[in-house]
Amino acid sequence: MKKWEVDWIKRGRQKQAIFRVIQNPMTPAEILGRSREINSKITFGDVTNIVRMGEKKGIVICLTPERLTGRIYFLTKYGRSLVNDTYGLKIRRERAGIDWGKYADIAAGKTRRHVLLALDHAGIQHKTGLTLAQIRRRVNSKYPTSLSQMQSSVRPLARNGLVTMTGFTKKRSLKQYELTDEGMAMSGYLREISQ
Repeated sequence: MKKWEVDWIKRGRQKQAIFRVIQNPMTPAEILGRSREINSKITFGDVTNIVRMGEKKGIVICLTPERLTGRIYFLTKYGRSLVNDTYGLKIRRERAGIDWGKYADIAAGKTRRHVLLALDHAGIQHKTGLTLAQIRRRVNSKYPTSLSQMQSSVRPLARNGLVTMTGFTKKRSLKQYELTDEGMAMSGYLREISQ
């Protein structure tokens, strides 16, 4: 480990905040949100500049380089050891088996994350899927939303193969949805990182 790199990530409150919060693969918006809990004056420009400099120094890696927006960043093996030695944070490597492009689509909308987690919790209790209204009721307790937001959140989740339509209700023929195996793995990952 080079002393100048330790000095580089220690220098400046913005860098300190950013490198303390990148404990999981994250979008710049997620990094910004978490970093503001440590330093309220940090800006989106600070995050993007520091992450890019970290990439050039081999500390940060982009897990979704093909995306133009909503890229996912994480610390390299060297970056994790550097942060561990500097801040005493034990950071595990990124979880295997996660499609980071699909994760980026979920991270792009808070409602998508809530829908996925609501369906995950519901799968334990229901043998059939849930309608959009039932999903909305589960989500509204934590994140107030409309039925149209539910609809526009389920579409990309279904397109990515995380949610599937299981059938229709008997009375009014409303669509019912449940998680696919990949959706269950993704929601498990979301639960793991939110603890």
